[in-house]
Amino acid sequence: NATREPGTNTWNRRIRNADADLADGDTRTYGVVLHVNRVVSLYYNNADNFLPSSTRSDLIDNNLLGHRTGVGQDVGVKLNLFDDRVRANLGWYETNDTNREQGIDNAWTNNINAIWRTLGDDTRVLGGNADTQDLAGKGYEFEITANLTKGWRTTFNWSITEQFVSTMQPRRQAYIAANRATWEANASLVLDATGAGVPTVDTVTGGPATVATALRTADAIIAGILAGEGQVRRGLREHAGNLFTNYSFQGGALKGFSVGLGANYRGKGVVGYDPTNGNAHIYGNDYLLVNGMVNYQKTLRSGRTWRVQLNVDNLLGEDDLIVTDADQVRPYRFVYQNPRRWSITNTLTF
Repeated sequence: NATREPGTNTWNRRIRNADADLADGDTRTYGVVLHVNRVVSLYYNNADNFLPSSTRSDLIDNNLLGHRTGVGQDVGVKLNLFDDRVRANLGWYETNDTNREQGIDNAWTNNINAIWRTLGDDTRVLGGNADTQDLAGKGYEFEITANLTKGWRTTFNWSITEQFVSTMQPRRQAYIAANRATWEANASLVLDATGAGVPTVDTVTGGPATVATALRTADAIIAGILAGEGQVRRGLREHAGNLFTNYSFQGGALKGFSVGLGANYRGKGVVGYDPTNGNAHIYGNDYLLVNGMVNYQKTLRSGRTWRVQLNVDNLLGEDDLIVTDADQVRPYRFVYQNPRRWSITNTLTF
């Protein structure tokens, strides 16, 4: 809403909108490193942060979701071995992430809106709406880099992660609680069943879907999410590791060439919870991807450097579907792995 002043062509001071929201906060970070000797160092870091959010819940009073805040700490040991040829790091960390935005299946909103249309109150129909969850995590990380020979370098890392979910969907739960009495008082009305995921038939009575049908459907969607309350976060892979090794030829006919091979492993992820077995974790598949590269580099007479490199991703052509969501009956959502892909880069450095 800022405008230019006539004559001076300068911008006047912008006037804050009357309904604007102000988001401010402080962040703090500190750390310490203790060098015990030339081989061993100990470290500790601590930090907190906040991320302002302009997202509105659009459920009750259209309030902002509020800041997303976090706090974390990590501690560990660093090793410098064999005259700096091998460096290793072993660390433990802990994090807390509060008020993190969490989505929901569009069918939940569609069923709520079907109820309001059936009651003849289109002013209550929801548009986009948002809610949150809290996460708490901890884990271990290990990394080692070894210069095995003058031209051979290898890096390996492995992580073990735990992350638990709490305080899920508080606004949507409150919204349903605030309107349940009204909806249940009109439970027998035949539903205006339009919208994806809105049933047209009541599976309990066998008759046309009613307000009660839509309310059960919305409740079931929320219940499916709340099955993860206090559980390991859906989508989390507890184990992950990466390995890359590279060899550069130092002489002979292959001088200037280097070859590399890498592997990325991702362990089984949590893809759902089994309500028939105490919400036990349902795991998807793990996978391993291998990548390769060949590089040639030469210094030209002009002092410029010429470099050409071939990269091949997913070298072995892995194409198994990766399960991302499942229930106790079957998997119902997948993603494709990236197919084998190659690229060549040609670089001339001045």
